[in-house]
Amino acid sequence: MFVLSLLLSSTISVSAADYQLNFENLPGYAVPKTWELDGWGYAEGYRSKVSDEGAHEGRYCFALTYEGEQLPEGYGRTFQKMDVADFRGKRVAFRAAVRVSEAGTTARLMLQGKTQGKREVLIAGTIGEPIKDTSWRVYELVGFIGNEIQELEMSLIHKGRGTVLVDNIELAVLGDLPSFKPLPPTELDERTVKNFIVLGRVLGLLQYYHPSDQAAVADWNALARGGVLAVESAHDSNELCALLEAHFASVAPTLRLFAKGKRPHSKSAFLDKPKEATGTSAVRWTHTGFAREASSERFSSEREREPFEGKLPRGWLKPEKAMDFDVGAFVVAKLATTLYADEAGTIPHTDEIEAMGVAPVEVEAGWSGLDRATRISSVLLAWNAVQHFAPLLDEVKADWEQALEVAIQSAGSDKTEEEFLSTLRRMIATLQDGQARVEHTSDWRVNNIPVSWDWIEGKLVITRASKEKSSHIGVGPGDVVLQIGRRPAGDFYRDLLKDYAGMSEQLAGREVLAAMRRRAGNERVQMRVSLASGKPPINVDYLDTHIRGPMAEARPEHLSDAAAGVIYVNLARLTEAEFAKEAERLAAAKAVVFDLRDGLKGMPYQSVIAHLTGKKVKDVEWRIPVSTRPNRKKSDWEKLRSEIEPAEPEFKGDSIFLSNGTVSGDAEVLLGLVASLKLGDIVGETSAGAIGLTHHLELPGGYRLQWTASLAVLPNGDSLLGEGVAPTVEVKRTVAGATASKDELLAAALELVK
Repeated sequence: MFVLSLLLSSTISVSAADYQLNFENLPGYAVPKTWELDGWGYAEGYRSKVSDEGAHEGRYCFALTYEGEQLPEGYGRTFQKMDVADFRGKRVAFRAAVRVSEAGTTARLMLQGKTQGKREVLIAGTIGEPIKDTSWRVYELVGFIGNEIQELEMSLIHKGRGTVLVDNIELAVLGDLPSFKPLPPTELDERTVKNFIVLGRVLGLLQYYHPSDQAAVADWNALARGGVLAVESAHDSNELCALLEAHFASVAPTLRLFAKGKRPHSKSAFLDKPKEATGTSAVRWTHTGFAREASSERFSSEREREPFEGKLPRGWLKPEKAMDFDVGAFVVAKLATTLYADEAGTIPHTDEIEAMGVAPVEVEAGWSGLDRATRISSVLLAWNAVQHFAPLLDEVKADWEQALEVAIQSAGSDKTEEEFLSTLRRMIATLQDGQARVEHTSDWRVNNIPVSWDWIEGKLVITRASKEKSSHIGVGPGDVVLQIGRRPAGDFYRDLLKDYAGMSEQLAGREVLAAMRRRAGNERVQMRVSLASGKPPINVDYLDTHIRGPMAEARPEHLSDAAAGVIYVNLARLTEAEFAKEAERLAAAKAVVFDLRDGLKGMPYQSVIAHLTGKKVKDVEWRIPVSTRPNRKKSDWEKLRSEIEPAEPEFKGDSIFLSNGTVSGDAEVLLGLVASLKLGDIVGETSAGAIGLTHHLELPGGYRLQWTASLAVLPNGDSLLGEGVAPTVEVKRTVAGATASKDELLAAALELVK
């Protein structure tokens, strides 16, 4: 992998407020001399230039292209170092227009810094959600640059074939860091935890299902943190109800809270049926999945309006019949999920709310996981998103309410951002969602040790080591890591595994093994290693031999002859164009072994299925919940299904698919269709059961949540979510196989076609 260092030049206009960069004054088809090119990592073939091929604005843009013949294991990166002085202690926005040239190409933007001790800090980035759009789109990443940051750089990362184009780069100051003093960690008593549970349940009801104009534009992160501050010291349910009504009055003045068994203190006249229907409409929220903005490609969250002509359409709830919701701790919330509206907006109007003496809540949103109120508000916001928009909750036996209580308790006493990250991960693990993730800038580490390893037969076994960086140290395949730093490797592994308990064992193991590699590479700890050769254990120190990015497992060439008449195809590194070019050769083979262990990255799964069936077949059906009522009370499903047309030539030889417990996403869809349609043998282990479209939510403090948004149903009616696809021939890795650098799954596949 090459690094293109984009140095400051006359093309960048600099002010105390921001940096801006376009490429209008840098025409040409080579990197200017003021830009440096350094070798970094192991993926060669990336080249850069200033291009006139369809800029976002003006004539020129920057292009980073992969020119190699095979899909790369690594990636290309261009970055610009910046003077941090004008940005330290600021809230900033990193903006750029980006597009990719073709499907299968991905890009990421990152803004990162270094502390005085050279610790790398991710300030903002598209880490969990890579850029895949082939049309221009402006991305804005917002982050906080702490006073401890001494170095600052913005970067563009390109993975895969094709070209990534970028234009109109800007780093702008949005304001100072919030001025509040972080609340210290503390042990929360039972009353306080109950207060926060009620706050959280009410917060979610209002945020997602109360359709007032004021709620639609509210800063819910700030309202969440303000709510934590408001109710933390409430002594009983009556005081709690009064505090919550006052706190949310600016967005929901018709909300009533009261103790179970009692009646609300009053009824809001604003919910009464209008005496004059002319010009009046009814408004409610309709969510197709969950959308952070008004709409997205697959999901939408919109306020639906219907003319009111004396009565409401069927299925609509009357505002005057506001619903009762149990919000915990023997408290009931009476809330209207439908409101009346006129030409001036939903009723009551803002001026009517102000006339009641209600002022908007003025509180700063949290920005640091070191603040107790920010941590607790992040728990509440994350819990609500899943509570209302995770279809998997209706499919699994998860005590989601208990998970909220435990997470609140833990968030109160967490002392570091890393501890709170673990709290969020363990809460989300309760969902048993193989695609659920929580990420944070504190866990972002770019360095890795130059080995790959796996958890085999209860041991942390090295399966591949960089010849360049590890041979002189003396470790190789089959060696067993006994300790990382002062911790036994097994204890380290099992402790981290708790953060991913909702995933399949192997998928969780993959996450843990990657985290262990990153920690070893960035914290630069010493490892104790038992050698397969039988020689005494050695201490391994990778202080100066780390690599950028993980080391991939050893695989054969991505399209190669595995045996007489048998072709091996690695679908993680094969592009659709290559697949089409080699189709005749694959059709003539006695057997084709498709390797899905590294995923499916360069082509759609439908392209493979089309050559195996000889006839039109049904694709997987995606089911997205459509809701107008809280707590996943679905009024309908949006069902998305197409058909896969057959393609020539048909592959009539044997088809064998290699799988393990980390196979997920599109690769797992392919496996599911293979099993459902009986298109070939599957060799290895049951796949992850982590499949479907995903939702994402940015949380206060720099935390980011992902969870599954849809159900995936095979043509035979089986659901893939949470189940995985079982192999027809089960094969597991062994320490002996790792020591011999033997691909045991591929060997078993070849045995089937002898």
